[in-house]
Amino acid sequence: MDTIRFVLLSSEFRERFVTGKNGGSVKKHSLSNKIADDIRLAIINKTLKFNDRLPSEDQLAKQYQVSRPTVREALQQLAAQNLIRTRRGPRGGSFINKPSLDELSDAFTASTRLLINLESIGLDEIQQLRRELDQIVCKLATNHRKADNIDSIRQILIRQAEPSLSADLFSQSDMQFHRAIVDATGNRVLSFIMTSIYASQQQVFETMAENTADREIFLDYNRSLLEAIINQDAGFGVNIVCKKIDLCYSLYEKHLINSANTQKSADTAPEIS
Repeated sequence: MDTIRFVLLSSEFRERFVTGKNGGSVKKHSLSNKIADDIRLAIINKTLKFNDRLPSEDQLAKQYQVSRPTVREALQQLAAQNLIRTRRGPRGGSFINKPSLDELSDAFTASTRLLINLESIGLDEIQQLRRELDQIVCKLATNHRKADNIDSIRQILIRQAEPSLSADLFSQSDMQFHRAIVDATGNRVLSFIMTSIYASQQQVFETMAENTADREIFLDYNRSLLEAIINQDAGFGVNIVCKKIDLCYSLYEKHLINSANTQKSADTAPEIS
């Protein structure tokens, strides 16, 4: 396939970034980001389509009046997002890729967890969003579930109820339980969003498995949710899922307080000489 011919270098970019006008300093990082942004926008606008080949590094460097390492950095950004793939050989080059929903979901999940760890967003914000979206999930699942969805949810619940299950495996099975309910909605957008939300709350899920008595409460909630889905009782299901989420975060907050108190006691304890 011939190299796609399109103008990437806009006059605004040339004025502000290449010539350094408007007081802006010419930085390699800024330039590589701009190149990546332009190519990304061309993909979104369908100027570039799946399997189209980008201009070579030399051609892009000439168009943008930058060095090849700057172009290479921009292409690495796009490759990290699975937006392009590289092929070697006479007919090689960089080609527009079509990332799968799973690949994009993984990237979205990683970004969400990073923002939480950096405290750019709070778990309370995730909780608020999850509470609202899980109600939508419950309503859609009760309306659209099929026999195989019910079987999948039931099998996960059976495994989760095993007494020998470790705390880690219990929390993982609970995430699987909720993902199976999302699958029952048949809505791929919800599946994309909720996969990230559940994965970003791994530490919250882990807290709910620390106490055997709490496990039984959560298992009862899950059994009730399955019953609601089987009977297509959205109102009952929404009520249960809200109670479960509220209890889950209540236990997590207590866990944080206990951990902080333990750490404070350790910090103030006298040293033994």
